[in-house]
Amino acid sequence: VEIILKAPDGSVMTEYNRNSFDPNSDQAPAAALSAKYDTARRATVKAKQNPDQKQVYNTRGAVEGLLEQVMDTVTSSIEAQEKGSKSTLPALEDLEKMSLEQLLDHLEKLG
Repeated sequence: VEIILKAPDGSVMTEYNRNSFDPNSDQAPAAALSAKYDTARRATVKAKQNPDQKQVYNTRGAVEGLLEQVMDTVTSSIEAQEKGSKSTLPALEDLEKMSLEQLLDHLEKLG
């Protein structure tokens, strides 16, 4: 996603992209998982306290951003495993015992 502000004559005044709003976006996906989790958690608490449309929108974006990063990391791990690499994901039995924080810590180590 990119936002470009142009002057009336068509010249580009300012460009914004993901890096403009999220300085961690150019890092490996797992590097930002803890920060994205904290952001999503704080946004959810704020939305519960003040469920106005803007806060709900911000919360949805924060949660979707976290889930997107998690899915990217898991997908990369599965693809590597399918190509013959050793499995880096915990066994299902171990996953069932893990908290979300423990899972995110594990996924960060994969990055």
